[in-house]
Amino acid sequence: MITEKPVTRTSHRSKARPRGPRTTIQRVLPRDENAIALEWSSLIATHFPCGPLGPWQERSLSRVAERTGVFPGSFNPPTIAHLAIAAAAREQRSLHRIVLMLSRSPINKEHVDRPLFEHRVDVLRTEVARYHWLDVEVTDARLLVDIAYGFDVLVMGADKWAQVNDPAYYGDDPAARDAAVAALPTLAIAPRPPFTVPAEHSLIVDAAHVIVSSSDARMGTIEWMTPAARAFDRRTGAWSDPDRYEQWLRDGGTEHGIRA
Repeated sequence: MITEKPVTRTSHRSKARPRGPRTTIQRVLPRDENAIALEWSSLIATHFPCGPLGPWQERSLSRVAERTGVFPGSFNPPTIAHLAIAAAAREQRSLHRIVLMLSRSPINKEHVDRPLFEHRVDVLRTEVARYHWLDVEVTDARLLVDIAYGFDVLVMGADKWAQVNDPAYYGDDPAARDAAVAALPTLAIAPRPPFTVPAEHSLIVDAAHVIVSSSDARMGTIEWMTPAARAFDRRTGAWSDPDRYEQWLRDGGTEHGIRA
């Protein structure tokens, strides 16, 4: 297990730029990763002895110090299974941080407009505030290969993996499909019957979470929602009672910073 000093949670794109030559890595790592980090820092200090590092040098060094995964989804609503999958990926892929990524226009879900996108984002941010290793980000990207760019690990469910491998999403061009799959980072795929997962990409997830789905949560299995989602739904009907949610919107309701 990687042992690390506590760090402040920040976006993977907004790390402070180090000044001057870097000769050490301020993180407690296993011996093999320490050796890699020292080799990188020595190399960079040799070739870039003056001034701040450029963006690509920063990314190369930060990736040694921190492994980050991305878990794309609509999280409509976020469920206890989403949290369990993220936790499994963190442990089984030795990640320091996982970003839950919401696309403003996800493939096959462009028509979804309730609850409002900003409400789903706020609920998710409220939920992840409980975990120092989780973040939330929003993107305009739609394709997984674009969403996953720059991350060490891509987390998904087996149903999404089946979609990724379907040539229909690539203009029925298997070569385009193969190129897109080859461009993905390391994978962490959660089981979702009846879909199959390659053993080398699979995550071990508690069987109790394998059957959990957002669609069933919307249909009334409210206990499958995360605590923040349950609380918001209880107050507004966001997922379980669409008519009450619409009335809440018409009333201009506000809930703990979540504004209509």
